[in-house]
Amino acid sequence: MRNRAKCKLCSSIIESFTINDYVSCECGEISIDGGATHLKVGAKNFENFLRLDEHDNEVPVKLVGDAPDCTEVAKEEYDQLDLSREKKVEIVDAMIKYYEKLPQHALLSSPTQYDLLAIYLMIKRIL
Repeated sequence: MRNRAKCKLCSSIIESFTINDYVSCECGEISIDGGATHLKVGAKNFENFLRLDEHDNEVPVKLVGDAPDCTEVAKEEYDQLDLSREKKVEIVDAMIKYYEKLPQHALLSSPTQYDLLAIYLMIKRIL
């Protein structure tokens, strides 16, 4: 399952591609992290968080226990990461492998503005 979510407040659809790919919606209400291997999520209010599958169908989310505000904790942890050049190359390699595994029809489809935004965000985080 892809690590995708939609914010009920701003209607942003966000996706995390790799283990260190922290992504927030436009209004900052929800966030996801961890790519497809570590499905980490955060929200100021989980009532505004919708998990999406690869066909934009909503996937039920069950909040277990009293969770702290994971959004700020995860963002602070991410901002403090000092990634080595090797780790940055590892992240890019993981993205390449992800795309190489896509079905041919997906590889032949036109990129969307979300695709370009994801690339720019990845480059920004790596630099």
